Amino acid sequence: MEKHQNLNEQAFTMVAKSLLTYFTYCLNEYSGYETPRIDYETVGNEQFLDMLERLFRCGINGQVIEGDLAPNDLDDIEKFAKLESVIDVLTQNGICATLFHALSGRLKLCLHEGIPIEDIYDTKFYISHENALSVRELVALSNTSEGAVRNELSKMPASAFSKEATGKQLLKIEEAAEWLKSRKEYKPTKNLSGMTGLEKEYVNVPVASDGTYFSYACAYKRGGYTVGEKGDEIKVESFDEALDYLINMPHAKWRRPNSAGNYGIVSAVEWRRIPRSELNKELFEML
Repeated sequence: MEKHQNLNEQAFTMVAKSLLTYFTYCLNEYSGYETPRIDYETVGNEQFLDMLERLFRCGINGQVIEGDLAPNDLDDIEKFAKLESVIDVLTQNGICATLFHALSGRLKLCLHEGIPIEDIYDTKFYISHENALSVRELVALSNTSEGAVRNELSKMPASAFSKEATGKQLLKIEEAAEWLKSRKEYKPTKNLSGMTGLEKEYVNVPVASDGTYFSYACAYKRGGYTVGEKGDEIKVESFDEALDYLINMPHAKWRRPNSAGNYGIVSAVEWRRIPRSELNKELFEML
C-alpha cells in the first residue's frame, strides 16, 4: 500500500497519466480503422483526478460529506486497482489499490458506527464481509506496513477474527475499530453530513484517546487555542476558528491542559457530534 503522505496531486496525476495513456493506446490500436486517433493530452484527466481526490477525502481522511461519492466509485476504483497492478508492474505500492481498500474499510466502519452512508451518498454500496476488515483494509487505513499489521494480528485471540473467514484473515469490525484507534496515523471518521441549518445547535468535535474532546477548556488562561501538527502549530483566538482548523486537518491535533495544568498535544481518535448547549454549559462553569 502507498503511504498516506505520498498520496497527493502529483501522485494522482502520475497514475492518471499511466492508466489513461493505456486506455487511449487501446482505443487507437483496436478501434475502427476510420476512427480518429486520440492521445492523453487531448482526453484530459480532470474527472479521473476528481474521483481520486474524493476517494482520498473519504477513505484516507475519513470525511463523510453529502454527495461527495459517485454511485460507481467503489466498483470503478477496484477495477482501476487491478489494471494498475498489471500496467505498472514495476510499482510496488498501488495508489488505486490503497484508495480502494481504504474506502472499502471506511464504509464498513461507517456502517458499524451507524452512519447512514447510503442515504448520505444516495447510492447502494455492495461491500463484502461488512462485519470484518481485511489485512489490506487495515493497512490502507492505518498507514502501517502489511508485515506490521500481520504481526499485531498474530497477538490477538482467535475470537477476534471473523468466523466467515475461509483462508483469508478478517478481523471483526468491533476489534478492528478499537485497533485502528490505537494507530497514530489512522484518521478517524469525520461525519460532516446533515449539518445544514443545524450549525447553531450542534457541533462536531474531535475526541482524544482518554475520552476528552476539544472544548473551551482547551483555551489558555490568557486566551487562545493551539492547534496543528507538532512543530507546525498555530495559535488562534476563537473556539470556532480553532475548530474549523481542526476539521480541515487530515488528522486533528490540539493542545489541552492535563491535571497539572501543563499543555500537551493530543490527537483525535474519533469525532463526536454534541449539542452546543453542552459546550456553552462548560463555558459558563469556567467563568
